[in-house]
Amino acid sequence: MPVEPPPCVWDFPDADSSVGADDIVAVGADLEPGTLLAAYRRGLFPMYSGSSLAWWSPDPRGIVPLDGFRRSRSLRRAVDRFELRVNTVFVDVILGCANPRRPHGWIDGTFVDAYTRLHELGWAHSVETWQGGVLAGGLYGVRIGRFFAGESMFHRVTDASKVACWATVELLKLDGATLFDVQWTTPHLRKLGAIDVGPAEYLRLLGSATMEPVQIFHNPSCSKSRGALEILTRRGVDAHVVRYLDAPPDRATLGRILDAIDDDPIALVRNGDDKFKAAGLTKSDVQTRAQVIEVLLKHPEVMERPVVFVGDRAVIARQPEKVLDLLD
Repeated sequence: MPVEPPPCVWDFPDADSSVGADDIVAVGADLEPGTLLAAYRRGLFPMYSGSSLAWWSPDPRGIVPLDGFRRSRSLRRAVDRFELRVNTVFVDVILGCANPRRPHGWIDGTFVDAYTRLHELGWAHSVETWQGGVLAGGLYGVRIGRFFAGESMFHRVTDASKVACWATVELLKLDGATLFDVQWTTPHLRKLGAIDVGPAEYLRLLGSATMEPVQIFHNPSCSKSRGALEILTRRGVDAHVVRYLDAPPDRATLGRILDAIDDDPIALVRNGDDKFKAAGLTKSDVQTRAQVIEVLLKHPEVMERPVVFVGDRAVIARQPEKVLDLLD
């Protein structure tokens, strides 16, 4: 698992706040691991603008749809000419991308050091193509959740970088990723299937890809529960839906819910519901955590709904908009 570094000390603007035609959102800050991760999570990435460190958010944004990569006949033939490796020579790959003889090169020693630190923490990765025991090409990028930001690629042998790009797509699909960001759609990348998306769509895809797992304890007959699920769907969140009346939560799950919500345990019980009264229950039966768990084990129909989890945080979304507290 990647190691989370100390948090970013900078306050980045929103990714859709770039001014002018250069796609720059901010200038300055640093390349500390926490800064880099905070930027990527907001839809930004660093490059130089002249001699200044700048943070970019292209409009439109280039992505490679993982189900839309174009594997041409020549690329299919090229795949067999290379051996594929991952993360064996990360520094050599980024140095290959940093070759000063490449046009428009911007990767200097500061960037090499910064992304090497990210790699050592488990966030930055290289996909490498080898031929005859020699590094022939590759790419490197940053992985956060189901999101991969491809930073740069290089080749010393014809087709080596294209094969690395194809291998990256295949690896991301196998690992459940949903977004492969390539920043700008160059003619070369368009031939491989890259497309442009607008800022709003990119941020929606990014939010879904970098979000922690989402779970909703859902009752489809409840308008509040349906409303919360609708908000998640509109945000592009692929939530795991638990119909708790069909699969009642066990003792451990109820304990997990009570640990995650900020409310008192009694908030998890619909103590004013007709079903609560029909079960012969009174408020005195649900005054403690232990009592709440015992009542809900026997009567899951009186559990308050919906309960929405994002990672290890949860809310009882009686106002469906409360789910936004977890998403924003």
